[in-house]
Amino acid sequence: MAKFILPLLLIAMATYVGWITVRGFRKGAMEPIAKGFSLALKRETQPVGFWVSAIWNMLLIGLCLWGAVGSAVDLR
Repeated sequence: MAKFILPLLLIAMATYVGWITVRGFRKGAMEPIAKGFSLALKRETQPVGFWVSAIWNMLLIGLCLWGAVGSAVDLR
């Protein structure tokens, strides 16, 4: 059971960041997931920051999923 904790945590993190990213696209205000940074960047007034935050969040999702798959494959 303890072997599955890391993949599950990474999948949970990817799900959370995905939810934040989808919510940001719907509302037009993206919040980058970074420690100590909680500024929502609006698509209309700050388009560059909005898209950089969106790209950052998508990279974070990809890294979490990659890590989850890699750690799950390593369990075999």
